[in-house]
Amino acid sequence: MKFRFNECACTPYNADFDGDEMNVHFPQTYEAKAESSLLMGVKHNLVSPRAGQPLIAAIQDFITAGHLLTKKDTFLTHSEVQRISATLLDITDINQRKIRLPPPAIIWPIKLWTGKQLIELVIAPFVDSNVRLNLSTKNKIHNPDDGEFTHKDTYVIIRNNQLLCGSLDKTLLGSESKTSIFYTLLRDWGEQHAIDAMWRLARFSGVYLSNRGFSIGIGDVRPNQQLLDEKRILLENGYKTCDQLNKTMKMEKAENKTRFWLG
Repeated sequence: MKFRFNECACTPYNADFDGDEMNVHFPQTYEAKAESSLLMGVKHNLVSPRAGQPLIAAIQDFITAGHLLTKKDTFLTHSEVQRISATLLDITDINQRKIRLPPPAIIWPIKLWTGKQLIELVIAPFVDSNVRLNLSTKNKIHNPDDGEFTHKDTYVIIRNNQLLCGSLDKTLLGSESKTSIFYTLLRDWGEQHAIDAMWRLARFSGVYLSNRGFSIGIGDVRPNQQLLDEKRILLENGYKTCDQLNKTMKMEKAENKTRFWLG
């Protein structure tokens, strides 16, 4: 038997898609079914009871897409924005809702949207939504000496769902971070809004990456000559230090033996 679940829930299951097997239990009574859905449901266990940190959040391709989308040089045309926003529509939903697109950042000679603007679609894309997210935090590579509005784009500021500056990474989208977007939604607006935002990020991440393209080659993981030279020098210095320590230890032992026999 095979069953599917969102990749954001891989962490608590320790799932890594290499042939894992799971035990499935089927509650028999109505009481057991109700208790299981309330106590063991995924949306009721977003936070780890051990440290109070988010346990279920974006992983792998979702974080990659979020980071690439929010870089300063990412711009999207009207057709690309429409294609991404269309993935947020659930055809199985009885109550279809209208999506509110932000105005384009560039109007002439062609309308262009920044990737940062589409994060608003992850947080609260619908016209009738009353969710307002405000967040100011540093991402994983931020240097405190750079300040907030740095040209490195490493400090994230969100005001009323709008990403004003900063590029998103694992600190803002991943688990084990109390400054992430999903944890803030969970804390301020409840678990349903948090899991809905994860679902929307998962939906358009695949579409964005499939159209943009993302791959690595052997050259991206092979060490360059500078790194090899630094490694060789480090090993040579380490071996020299060890040899010197061994010689010193042998000389001290010889001196101690001489003193013992002479004494």
